Amino acid sequence: MTGGWLFNHQRALRLALARLLQTPFATLFTLLVIGLALSLPSAMYIGLKNLNHWLGHLPITPEISVFTQTDDPAALKSLESALRNSADVSAVRLIRREEALKSLAQQLNISDLADGLSHNPLPHTWVVRLNDNTAPERFAQLQQQFSQLPNVVAVQYDAALNQKLHALRQFVANTTLALGVLLAIALTAVVANTIRLQILTQRDEIEVSMLIGATDAYIRRPFMYFGLLQGLLGGLTALLLLTGFSLLTQPYLADLLQNYGNSFTPQMLSPEETLALPLGTALLAALSAQFAAMRHLRQMRPSI
Repeated sequence: MTGGWLFNHQRALRLALARLLQTPFATLFTLLVIGLALSLPSAMYIGLKNLNHWLGHLPITPEISVFTQTDDPAALKSLESALRNSADVSAVRLIRREEALKSLAQQLNISDLADGLSHNPLPHTWVVRLNDNTAPERFAQLQQQFSQLPNVVAVQYDAALNQKLHALRQFVANTTLALGVLLAIALTAVVANTIRLQILTQRDEIEVSMLIGATDAYIRRPFMYFGLLQGLLGGLTALLLLTGFSLLTQPYLADLLQNYGNSFTPQMLSPEETLALPLGTALLAALSAQFAAMRHLRQMRPSI
């Protein structure tokens, strides 16, 4: 029983491979189309990985400045504890008003700035550093939360840059997903159309097989393997195109990064992602071929 099942699948695989080799130019063209269709979303996915990696190496950390006028050590300690109590906070640092005034004098190049003031008007500043993975929508919530703490006179946060970076990430991610879905549909259509042409070309042979009692599963099996091989080879073609594009552009990208003094190293697909691309494409193509063959064989049955 198992031997017969294995023999049927081996036969179907050999038959599908023979059909691919019978039309080498058409097969090559189809694989190139599939490879190009897959390489576009894959390249965008790689770009998204590198964008996230690059943003993670930027010297930008989300920070909130909390200002207080109190000089009471107990009040300052209590405020520090309240700020550290949030799960979104990674570090808290106090800039005393004396340090702030001295820094301001250096920036203005006025050495006797403090001598001309009756008192130091600057507040103490708690610099609250947030976790790198803090969602942008939490910034406003934390700003509101900190402003309600005792002895806090103002809370300041410049959210514009982080919101722009987050919006850029979301745009690239959503565009990559949408393009991937569209090209998956296109891949399904290409495989289904190829199977339809195969069935029409072998219509007489299929009708004879039906007349002598061949089941639909038996007839569909070579077409399913035909689609699987197309998807697998198309996925490998996409990997070759991505590798070639990377080798061509890597020297120029390295020069560009070096001119900007950036030590960022571009990333490619991980081993798991490299394996998932042709296997996932093969599975999608096999399912598409299976459904396409099933549909056309059902249309042929009533005429037999």
